[in-house]
Amino acid sequence: METNNIVSKVLVHETCGESEGLLKAFCQAEHLIGLKDSSKNVMDILNVHTDIGAAFLYEGKDKNGDSGLEIGLKLRTMRPELPLFLRRESLEPPLPPEYDGIFAGCYTTADMDNLKNLVENYLFS
Repeated sequence: METNNIVSKVLVHETCGESEGLLKAFCQAEHLIGLKDSSKNVMDILNVHTDIGAAFLYEGKDKNGDSGLEIGLKLRTMRPELPLFLRRESLEPPLPPEYDGIFAGCYTTADMDNLKNLVENYLFS
């Protein structure tokens, strides 16, 4: 008997090669199609791929000087239905209050099970 898996495209905005590799493996295991923002502009991907189901952002700054926090604010305004997952180096201290309600959840590479739970709750529920 053949099983069908739900597949979703996701935006990946990651600046660390090691973390990018972990996220790529995670996406493959969870039936996600990761679209890396190699264009250096996250918004370009969203304009071309309107069927994106979530975004994975890194809180640090990218080559353009934009942080995942800043990008998250823009994405929340542009696509309020899109679950945003923020990779942090550490979950402490908590995000500042101005980011309340922006991200569906935060995760670290040390706890990818947390990310799996977030994806199951926000993307595949």
